[in-house]
Amino acid sequence: MARQKSRPLTRTLVRNPTTPPIKLNPEWESRRMALLDGRQVKCCTYDPGEVWIHTIDRLPALVRRRLAGASYNICPTCVDIDTRSNGAPTLALYFRVIEAIERTLDRAERRFTDDR
Repeated sequence: MARQKSRPLTRTLVRNPTTPPIKLNPEWESRRMALLDGRQVKCCTYDPGEVWIHTIDRLPALVRRRLAGASYNICPTCVDIDTRSNGAPTLALYFRVIEAIERTLDRAERRFTDDR
């Protein structure tokens, strides 16, 4: 049996054309958002909880459950705003927005906690 030669991969990453990239509020990747400084919730407007908590009642049950299990305590109003700015809200879009926010917060925390 002939051995294959080791060749570098020549594949190119292709984005799925049916799912456009998610656009988020740029505040998610800010230094202020990355460092909690006593805040419990990641919120783009930095409002107290009684201002934004009412939106959670309007979210579908699966989205509320996903937010409850998220790696960050993400403001439901901010998720709703970012979802609606990316198109008609669907469960799939809500989940994609939450995943994008989590990835953005992970990157921001790595970047800004290393700067200290």
